[in-house]
Amino acid sequence: MHDQTRRLQHAAPVRTALDRILDKKTNERGFRLGLKGERKVAQDLNMLPDSWHALHSVPVGTRGADIDHVLVGPAGVFTVNTKYHPDAKIGVGGDTFKINGRSTRYVKTARDEARRASSILGGVTGMRVEVIGVIALAQVSSKIPPEPQF
Repeated sequence: MHDQTRRLQHAAPVRTALDRILDKKTNERGFRLGLKGERKVAQDLNMLPDSWHALHSVPVGTRGADIDHVLVGPAGVFTVNTKYHPDAKIGVGGDTFKINGRSTRYVKTARDEARRASSILGGVTGMRVEVIGVIALAQVSSKIPPEPQF
C-alpha cells in the first residue's frame, strides 16, 4: 500500500496537494488513510506478548497484493485486514459489515485472505494450517451503534 500511495503522490504532486486541502475522496486519499490504519494496527500488534509473532504487509501473488498482517501465536494463525474509517458508523451482523449504512465486501475479503494464507502455509509445511480471517478497525469513533441497524 505504501508503494501505491507514493506512486499516486509522485504522479501528480500539485493535484494531490490540492485534493488533500479540499479533502477530496481520491484513490491517493484512500491508500494514504488505509496505510495510516495499517501502521496503527501494526503498532498495536507489535505490543502483544512475545508468544505472538506479527508479520506486516505480507506479499502474496505476483500482482503486488499483500495481506495487511499475519498473526501467529498460541491461539492460532490469523490474517488481519485493516480498515480505517474515521468518524464512521459501523454496523456488523452475521456476514454483513456496513460503513455508514453501505454494505462492504470486508467479510468476504477477510475469509478469502485466510484461505489464501492457509493454502500457502499448507504448501510450505505439507500440513493443513487453519487460518482465521479478522477485520481490524483502526481508530474508529465511538459512534458504533449498540445493535446493527439493517
